Amino acid sequence: MLNQLTNNMRHFLLAILITTSVIAYGQSDSSFIPTCPDGLLPIVEVQVNNTASNHDDYGSTNTYTICSARLTNARDTLGNYYFPGGVPVEIRNPSDRPRLVFSTASDSYEDLASLFATLPEDGSWLTFFFKGTRSDTIDKSAIIEIASAGTTCSDVVLAREALMIPSNSIPIPQIPDRSRVEIEVGSISTLDDYLSWSPRLCRIRWIVDTPSVEITLNKSKENSFPVTYASYVEFPTTVTDSDSILAPSLTITLKNMQRTNRLRFADSSLEAGRTATNDTLNLQLPGDGSWVCFYMAGNFNNASLNDKDAVIDVIDSTSRLLLSREAVMVRIRKNANTLTTAERNRFLEALKKTDLSYNNYIDFVKTHGRDNTGVVVSQVALRQAHGGSAFLPWHRVFVLDLEHLLQAADPSVTIPYWKFDANAPKVFNSNFMGSNSSGNMVT
Repeated sequence: MLNQLTNNMRHFLLAILITTSVIAYGQSDSSFIPTCPDGLLPIVEVQVNNTASNHDDYGSTNTYTICSARLTNARDTLGNYYFPGGVPVEIRNPSDRPRLVFSTASDSYEDLASLFATLPEDGSWLTFFFKGTRSDTIDKSAIIEIASAGTTCSDVVLAREALMIPSNSIPIPQIPDRSRVEIEVGSISTLDDYLSWSPRLCRIRWIVDTPSVEITLNKSKENSFPVTYASYVEFPTTVTDSDSILAPSLTITLKNMQRTNRLRFADSSLEAGRTATNDTLNLQLPGDGSWVCFYMAGNFNNASLNDKDAVIDVIDSTSRLLLSREAVMVRIRKNANTLTTAERNRFLEALKKTDLSYNNYIDFVKTHGRDNTGVVVSQVALRQAHGGSAFLPWHRVFVLDLEHLLQAADPSVTIPYWKFDANAPKVFNSNFMGSNSSGNMVT
């Protein structure tokens, strides 16, 4: 159960909550990409119905829908495989949203709660199928989660793709001649589809007969973690379909899905030091299929409560037809005393999973007083952490490092803060930090 954290973990967690309040009151660099603790992070692309567009990201409770996934950083610049033998993965629901079952074939009746498979080493597509266990009226309410399942770097979330099992008609009718668009929030990976109040560079394009595009991929060094946008963003370099260049442009409007209002937009001319503030944005998409950049940020003081609950509507400005939807999360640090039950549970589960899966909990404890081997007690390390002017920057890195590992277990999690000059009845109880004992100790 969630309230069965060890006393050592509670004491450590209390120190983290206090530190977070002191050095980063409510703020977090949520654009940082979580790492695989034991090796290079596989970057995974997921497509529902085998299309790059989100216009058809819908399934059914009656029949299986095809889906596919692949490695986008399969090879280095010399053509060598980064992941010889492929990447073993588990395809599943997030633990708090069991809405799908999976199968290896469309005509089988496996109805698996999770599916174990291997992403091919050469970057080719892995095909699988999903079906809904329940329908819903809210778009993007179901999530396909893909996590690593190897002997090393196990249970690190590699991708989360949002979709819907509609209870009535599909929100975006599948009309053949309706324009299709493709959106990338940060990059092709879903691991950076998490926003804060700061602007995130995104891009969108009109898919016109899928023009042939040469892709170059920035490669990270061997045995290092690709942890920034530049590490794995795709760059289209050549458009070879000359006919599509002559096609007319498509004018679209970006807006929040009704009843969400968590997002703000800005075009590519956004000045440095400013964030996105528009509730809608009009863009002109060229007929040659080239990308158009824009910025997106969270709507201040309207952060997400759950993963993928901030949804972008892409509207044809002329016909007013809904063309596509993309789901993201406005993920910030929050006051621990104001967390919802679901937010608290996800945080504690991520903390437990990080400790059990990576055994890094003890490493974080030792960091305060051990040398770089993690074994020998070091007075220099003690002074750096607590006895000198480096206290604030040292702990900023310390907290971020732990937060990134928690996000490898659950991308929707941030480390909350304790506003220690105010009462926190929801924090100091048996379901979270523990309550006071007779000896004034947290138990």
